[in-house]
Amino acid sequence: MAKLDGVTASNIAKVNGLVFSSAPAFLLDTYTGAAAAYSVRRLNSQYTGAAMRVREDSGDTETDIGFDASGNLDTAAIATHCGSASGYVSKWYGQEATGGTGSGNDAEQTTEGSQPQIYDGSTVITENGKPAVHFDTAISHFRLSKIDTINTVFFVYTPGATMNRVIEIPNTASDKIVFHVAMTVSNSRTFVSFPDSTNNVVTCDYETSISGQRLVSSYDNSNSFLDGSAFASNGNGFFPKRTTYATIGIRGDGAQFGSIMHMQEVILYDTDHSSAHTTIETDINNYFSIY
Repeated sequence: MAKLDGVTASNIAKVNGLVFSSAPAFLLDTYTGAAAAYSVRRLNSQYTGAAMRVREDSGDTETDIGFDASGNLDTAAIATHCGSASGYVSKWYGQEATGGTGSGNDAEQTTEGSQPQIYDGSTVITENGKPAVHFDTAISHFRLSKIDTINTVFFVYTPGATMNRVIEIPNTASDKIVFHVAMTVSNSRTFVSFPDSTNNVVTCDYETSISGQRLVSSYDNSNSFLDGSAFASNGNGFFPKRTTYATIGIRGDGAQFGSIMHMQEVILYDTDHSSAHTTIETDINNYFSIY
């Protein structure tokens, strides 16, 4: 007998007396319209592709890694592919799309020496029990497409000993930064900035603790939250530079200013999701158990 996929089963009330439960709803099924979305879990039932593409550094072969039956990153497939070699992510596939692998706004790194790591030669890298993409040098980073506007952002990461640029998103038309996140270890601050058309900071929220896994969210170009609570301070103080492409993990003009960190989820909206930010934060925290 042929198997029923989840979508088919969810639309059938009864077959020969058997009752099928509804297909699970993922975060982006409810809160639609993301401009880009990357995670170590499934976020969107309409995205049918892989989670990431992984290269093992022994033979430099690459393969697409999907999700397991529970919607988690398929860590067993990563271990099988990499064996005793280290594993690096060449693409973190965007799950905001309706379609298969490569249909979204993918975060990509074609230079092997700049690829973030996911497997250490014996096990998948984790943070708080969940897989984590590890940025381990000053140049580990992803590039992604530019986005015209950014209004609402959620991301889960863990800062390391060396921190600077985390996310920079420029405007497609003007090449000016529209959203910017940076860290500094020296004064223990995390900055979330919304620059104006000349790359001067209009709003710069910052919090004063950089240790441990955290959820940062920001919306409406003026409000930033750490683990569900408003940032401790607000004020001008971190000015981004002109950029050339959108990045995760390094300054967008290709210069250094990279970060050592773990990243587990990034969701970018170009529309206002401020009314739902608490509910979205709760969903993310329920999965990652951050706070």
